[in-house]
Amino acid sequence: MTIDEPGTKHKIFLDILSIVGCLMSAITLAVTILTYCLYPSLLKDTPSQILMHICAALMMVNILFIVNAFLVYTRYWIYVLCKCVAMSLHYFMLSALIWMSCDAYCLYRGMVKVVINVERNYLFLFSLVSWGVPFLIVSVTALHFSIESYDLIYDDICWIKTPIAYYSFILPAFLLMIFNYVIFAIVIRYLIRASSAELLPFGRKAIKRQLKGGMSLACLLGLAWAFGFLSIVSSQIIFSYLFVIFNTIQGFFIFIFFCLLKPNVKYFWTKLIWSHSTSVIATPSNMKTHTYESAPTSNINTRERDGPEL
Repeated sequence: MTIDEPGTKHKIFLDILSIVGCLMSAITLAVTILTYCLYPSLLKDTPSQILMHICAALMMVNILFIVNAFLVYTRYWIYVLCKCVAMSLHYFMLSALIWMSCDAYCLYRGMVKVVINVERNYLFLFSLVSWGVPFLIVSVTALHFSIESYDLIYDDICWIKTPIAYYSFILPAFLLMIFNYVIFAIVIRYLIRASSAELLPFGRKAIKRQLKGGMSLACLLGLAWAFGFLSIVSSQIIFSYLFVIFNTIQGFFIFIFFCLLKPNVKYFWTKLIWSHSTSVIATPSNMKTHTYESAPTSNINTRERDGPEL
């Protein structure tokens, strides 16, 4: 899954690292989706529902990387399947980035605009844009620049081959990354100012939980793509390694922050594993869900952002 040709030794190691990472990421993303589906109370708020869409898109990206490796090494139906894999990668990568932007927007509204939950019509709009716009982009790329725009490149990955058509991914991905990091910077600035001005009377633990949510958001907002851009424009092998590592373990980070470190999720799996009855698993009365804390200037009943107390 490398971007350039770093040499035979590095190429083999990067391919192995990528396949193992993608497999681990796909499994942890599937477990995350399964957990939220089996525990419906976690899906009552909009950010959690957005998280499921992000997990689905990223899981497909990781599965397609594994399929790509199979095609490259076996040359099995390389001409037909390679183009399908390339188009699908193009689609799901853009979709994941757009869903991450929707998550950033919800974080902004929750922490800065004091809006705890986004209306249902917003979620419908998010779905329409996040799944529909990538389809339009891929369709235009295939029809306008021809299907030959998708092919095997560097003898290593099925991806966009035509330089002009490549901008159909680079340009929207770059704009989405800029938007995400601007929103992230605004939220961090707000947290710092609110903390220094003692506008957050929730205590130090609440602030730490918010910062932990911001750290997990930084992973979700596509740090891997920054290294992906650098690996394209630079000949430094370190950027290829960083791109492969961060790109393939995003799913593992999501599982850590939104499953493993959430007390109510650990409670659910403990009950599920150790319970021998067939009755419905009881939920704790003090459940916390995947939403964003807001500024205390409102009387709205707030709910916590992800992660356990530190």
